[in-house]
Amino acid sequence: MMPLWLGGQQFAHRALVTEESDNEVAGSRTRVRVLYKVLPVLGACACLVAVAAWLGKDAPKLRSSKVTGEVVSKSVAMEPLDNPSRFPDFTVKRVLHNNLGGQGPDSGEPTIIYHIEASNMGDDLDMIMEALNPQDFKPWDAKKAGMWDKYQSVNIKGGSELHARFSFRSHRTHEPVTLPHFDMEFFDMDEQSSHVGREKITFHGQWREYMLEKDALMSTSVSGAHDEDLSFEATSIGTGSDNPPDPDKLILREARKAFGITYRHAHSFDVTMSASAAPWPRFFLFIPKPSLLTLKSKDELDEYGEAAPAWVDLTASRDIMGVVPPHDLITFDHWTVKVGDVVKKGDSILLARSANGQLSELTAPTDGTIIALEPLLETGMSIKKEANVALIKAPVWIDLIASPEDEAAVVPPGELKFFDHWIVKVGDVVKNGDTILWAKSADGKASEVKAPLDGTVKALENMLEKGWLLKEGAAVGIISLPAWVDIIAGKGKDTVFVVPPGELKAFDHWTVKVGDKVNKGDTILLAKSEHGKLSELKSPKTGTVTVLESILQNGRLFKTGAAVAVIQVPPLWVDLIATKDDRYVVAPAELTTFDHWTVKVGDVVKKGDSILLARSANGQLSEVTAPTDGTIIALEPLLETGMSIKKEANVALIKAPVWIDLIASPEDEAAVVPPGELKFFDHWIVKVGDVVKNGDTILWAKSADGKASEVKAPLDGTVKALENMLEKGWLLKEGAAVGIISLPAWVDIIAGTDTVFVAAPAELTTFDHWTVKVGEDVKKGESILWAKSDKGFFSVVNATATGSVIALEPFLEKGRPIKPGAAVAVIQVPVPGTGCIILPL
Repeated sequence: MMPLWLGGQQFAHRALVTEESDNEVAGSRTRVRVLYKVLPVLGACACLVAVAAWLGKDAPKLRSSKVTGEVVSKSVAMEPLDNPSRFPDFTVKRVLHNNLGGQGPDSGEPTIIYHIEASNMGDDLDMIMEALNPQDFKPWDAKKAGMWDKYQSVNIKGGSELHARFSFRSHRTHEPVTLPHFDMEFFDMDEQSSHVGREKITFHGQWREYMLEKDALMSTSVSGAHDEDLSFEATSIGTGSDNPPDPDKLILREARKAFGITYRHAHSFDVTMSASAAPWPRFFLFIPKPSLLTLKSKDELDEYGEAAPAWVDLTASRDIMGVVPPHDLITFDHWTVKVGDVVKKGDSILLARSANGQLSELTAPTDGTIIALEPLLETGMSIKKEANVALIKAPVWIDLIASPEDEAAVVPPGELKFFDHWIVKVGDVVKNGDTILWAKSADGKASEVKAPLDGTVKALENMLEKGWLLKEGAAVGIISLPAWVDIIAGKGKDTVFVVPPGELKAFDHWTVKVGDKVNKGDTILLAKSEHGKLSELKSPKTGTVTVLESILQNGRLFKTGAAVAVIQVPPLWVDLIATKDDRYVVAPAELTTFDHWTVKVGDVVKKGDSILLARSANGQLSEVTAPTDGTIIALEPLLETGMSIKKEANVALIKAPVWIDLIASPEDEAAVVPPGELKFFDHWIVKVGDVVKNGDTILWAKSADGKASEVKAPLDGTVKALENMLEKGWLLKEGAAVGIISLPAWVDIIAGTDTVFVAAPAELTTFDHWTVKVGEDVKKGESILWAKSDKGFFSVVNATATGSVIALEPFLEKGRPIKPGAAVAVIQVPVPGTGCIILPL
């Protein structure tokens, strides 16, 4: 349809319509063209008559738009309605400058400047976007303005608006450029939720025509004194996951949220982008080229999407209830729940519209969990009559009842309304305070429901599923408690049992433990009556607590008539008797009351070390000390702080060490003597009969400061004896041997014909080391070995003749005593007159 130009003035526009043939594909895009002319009143009337006559030739009919009330045209095919090749071929190369409204991130000119490659115009362009309301412009994140993937983009905070001006200039000369014909397209028009963050774009005058899908998910309207302002407002909810990735490959649901607007002979245009109040930002996506014009029909959109899905019939069963909309709700708007949500009867399931467009709720007919929603439904789609649009699984509660004495019920507190998940299963053993399940309060706060007592999980309310409503005051689990142990007091006057009176029903806590000494009237435990009153249960006698009912725990009911404790009366003193090798400890008569031990059984003590502290009649604290060195082998078990000490009775027994003096034979044995800094025996490494080498560990011992060290063998040999009375921690006898090592037997070597022997002088008693070896030649006076005197002086033993060493005492090692008068070496001397040495065969 050609524009009409009458004079140089404009007049108020009206959109003119053509409707294509009925056999074209449904779901077409709608194009609205607007004629701008202003004439004197008579000229305008003449013009309208002429246009009506011209349209009558080809157009089937005219009709009013449901959106704007304007006369609009519907077209199912874009060719030859519009030819994309007549628009400039624009490609945005990059953002040259980004400081819209002076909000950054760049500095300088308060604009966004896009570099556009215009291949069919002969010169590149700059598209400049300027904020006309910089004081009120509220970007959510200025750094994210400019480009978004294949789109140009700006963002604003919910509840704000951007009044912007787009203009064009030469990229090379920066001279203003007027474009004869160009198209701007906007995408992803939606809202955060119903009427929250709803996006709206208004164009202020000069626009020529616009295009959108027949079933577009937005409304359009015109306003202004001369209907010059054109607005597009979102009507569907969107998320970040449904943003269109490619403007050239839109699927149908993406195309329904996009529109294009055309300008002719324009250098600039003004637009307002706004969003209703919302906590999150809103992003506006656009491109300066007509990509929608290349999508020729709904069939072409389906190449990128998929065939329209068939209605899925949701079937209800005995435990599953279907949700059927009433007949007056015919058009789906949006869901208010999702699969898995827990709903109460009367909660909203979805919103839908009646034939007159009124929006109404469809509510849940019962409590339960949403297990299915009709997947086909999208905003604007018709609802199938009598069909289920949702399925709800309704809970069936099983009443769990605990046996009073042997079981405990798990009842969630009243503030927890919704089940979340189990932590235990039937058969699990739990402790008081262990988590049984998690649940949520009405405000969504999650909390644990814990076991009230120790026991084994016997039953759980297994119908519960995540999000289901808990039945107020009802048990969700049963815990089997440990079986009651019947305790019986011993026969005779030495023991009594404690039985709670009938008015005390539930145990709270013990105030004593086994072994405690109690007086008559002392509190044994606290318990509660049927009305929750806390009372004491007291000891009927003075004595020692010997048994307590082991299964009692806070909240457990008493077994009627059963004993809960046994008391031994009076306490019995254990008489400690010393043997021949033991020493006893008796507290002096003035110390009458025991305070505490300072040792324990097994401790090694020295004479005078503290054994215990006790008090005299006037309360003065004094020590009772060890009468001898030794090891604590027994302590009076009855004694505890505050108890009376039995007169002239043993309170402790000490085993005193009896040292066996080990003496080594000088020539054939070596004594193992710990160094003086080691004071206390720890443990043996060897036993009698073991063969050891010089330096092998014989035992471990400790110094006075507790540092552990080894005591090593001084020579090779066989362990002959050990100080076996030693026990861990016993004091070592200073300078005394703790072991004897038998040395290898001395080999007597004898000189023969043409041989001489070498013997150490008597003052040299201990071998140190050889200076020769068998086979070496020596001269008279040369060194054979070194040895020590009794005083520790080193001396050399020299060769007594010139010759060859043919034998050395094989068992000599450093530290070995030298056998008095015995040969330690043999030298073969030369045959007289020959100078030759004859070696023995």
